[in-house]
Amino acid sequence: MVDTYTLYGSYASYYTAKSRSHLRKKGIRFVERLPSEQRFRDHVRPTSGTHRIPQLLTPGGQVIQDSVEILDHLEAQFPDLPAIPTAPAQRVFVHLMELLGSEGLLQLAWQHRWLFEENLTFITKDFGRSFRPQGSDAELEKYGNLIAERMTSYGLPPTSQAIREDLENQYLALLTRLEAHLQQHPYLLGGHPSAADYALMGALHAHLGRDPAGLHFMQQHAPRTFRWVEHMLTPEIQSPEFHDCPIAYPANDQIPESALIILRHLAEQYAEPFVLHCLAFSQAMSRL
Repeated sequence: MVDTYTLYGSYASYYTAKSRSHLRKKGIRFVERLPSEQRFRDHVRPTSGTHRIPQLLTPGGQVIQDSVEILDHLEAQFPDLPAIPTAPAQRVFVHLMELLGSEGLLQLAWQHRWLFEENLTFITKDFGRSFRPQGSDAELEKYGNLIAERMTSYGLPPTSQAIREDLENQYLALLTRLEAHLQQHPYLLGGHPSAADYALMGALHAHLGRDPAGLHFMQQHAPRTFRWVEHMLTPEIQSPEFHDCPIAYPANDQIPESALIILRHLAEQYAEPFVLHCLAFSQAMSRL
């Protein structure tokens, strides 16, 4: 049996960025393929029942869709270098970051992508490349525009200078806190990568670290964060900047204060919709 996994996704995909980084840091053998591959159309998509990416095809033929499900499956199969700490406080921190760092930042990343005009040429052709990787510029624009129209149909606000400034202020507030943390630590929990780090890769790599407007802003204001994104795309665990940092979660269930500051910021900015959804669900269930 071939012991290589296949990750179906794209570099423009928010959730693929999380799974790609996790696979690389765990040292799991995998290849990445685009959703235009025939096997995706013939087997993977019919098996999962959805076109959404990422999707993981296991060596045994199982298809897993959703970045959280993929992480949970791989953690059970590959327990070394665990993405979820066993210590209780650190475990809660990681799960909160999975929610607030991934789902919480989705709106910022999505709006920043589509409301800055300098992104549009790049992202349209990048989407088109996922479906016609050797296509002409005209083909990339044709297929990219189809995807862009679907993405922007979900309800974008009209763009304006004031809205763009607000998005940049949100982005800068996050980057400022990340810079303070990454001055002292290679990952959110010391020297050990975790699901908290992978959760941030959707926003900080796929959107804000590749789209021209977000990438330029990160390079200008947050060189440590830019370097962290680079390092999260490699299989190496220790970066040259932190070569003497042990590959371990902090002792005694400690969480760096600078990491808690990041979590508090995300909670203050983005937690309210999740709390309201939970309350609404609880009220609906109580009426059954």
